[in-house]
Amino acid sequence: MNIKAGKIIAVISDDVLRALLEDAFKRYIVGDVVFYKTGQAALEDIQEMQDHIQAGVVLLFDSLPDMDTEAFHGEVRKGTRALPLMIVFPSAEVGNIDIPKNDVFHWPLRMGTFLDRIEKHRRQEQLSWSGVKICIGPYRLMPEEGLLVGDGDHCTVRLTEKERDILLKLYQQKGEIIDRRELLDDVWGYVEGMETHTLETHIYRLRQKLEEDPAKPLYLVTDGMGYKLAV
Repeated sequence: MNIKAGKIIAVISDDVLRALLEDAFKRYIVGDVVFYKTGQAALEDIQEMQDHIQAGVVLLFDSLPDMDTEAFHGEVRKGTRALPLMIVFPSAEVGNIDIPKNDVFHWPLRMGTFLDRIEKHRRQEQLSWSGVKICIGPYRLMPEEGLLVGDGDHCTVRLTEKERDILLKLYQQKGEIIDRRELLDDVWGYVEGMETHTLETHIYRLRQKLEEDPAKPLYLVTDGMGYKLAV
C-alpha cells in the first residue's frame, strides 16, 4: 500500500516513538512527512501551508510540551482552511475537542487502519485543492468556496461543509455505489448512536439544491442500500 499526495505534519515529542514512526512512514508513505517536537513549530508550517493553499494532514501524538491539545486543535482549525487533524492518545479521553472519532486513535496503534485513514484524508485534500473540474449535472462543484456553480439558467448554490464533503466522497467513487453507513462514517466519523437518517436528511437537502425534480433525481441517485453520483 502506497499513500500519495499531500504533506503530512507529524507532531511527536518522544524521540524513540518518532524513530519508530519514521521507519513505518518510509515503508508505506510516498511524499513529504515533516516531524516537529513542539506544537508552536508545527503551527508555523501549518499556517504557511494554508497561506499557500497546500493540501495536507496533521498528526498529533500524545501531549505537547509547549501547549495543550485543545489549544493546538483550535489553532489548526481557525486557519484559512482547516487541515484534517488526527490524534493518537494513550486513552479514550481527548478533552473538549470536536473531532470525528474515526480520527482518534489509541495505543497500541493499529498501523494499517491508521495509514488507511491518512490516505482518505490526503485523497480528499488533494482533490479539494487541486482545481480539478468537478461537474455534477449542470453544476460545477467548487470545494474551497463551498459552491455549486450553475451554467446557463442554473443559479449558484451554497453548500454546507457536510454537503460539500458528501459530494466529494461520492465523486471519488467514480460512479460506484457507496453504502449509507460507510458514507456516514466517512463524512461524520463514527459517532455512537448516530443513525443513517442524519445522512438521508442531508441527501434530501442536496437534491433540493441539485436536482430539477428532487423526487426523480438524475444525479444524486439511490441505488440499493447506498448512493452514487451519475456524473
